[in-house]
Amino acid sequence: MTFTFGGKGEVETLIIPICSNDIEAMGTTRLPSWLQAYSLLPHLGERGAQTWLHGRIGERDSLLVGCGEASKLDTERIREAAAVNPQAIS
Repeated sequence: MTFTFGGKGEVETLIIPICSNDIEAMGTTRLPSWLQAYSLLPHLGERGAQTWLHGRIGERDSLLVGCGEASKLDTERIREAAAVNPQAIS
């Protein structure tokens, strides 16, 4: 599977897929360091969970999308995370 990122527009919302065990092991390097400033609860990483984090003035917002356990992460779960409810980010 190939992921291609790019474009010239400014990002207003950063969508971050997150697994439940990422939250349990908050020292993991897979998560952005700024995210560790938040008190994340285990249910935020559950499959299908969506959590909106508002950025400060002038900073982008973030949307955490739960993908369940990392050991069960596959292309189908990545598709589910990518198909996040469009109303959540509009």
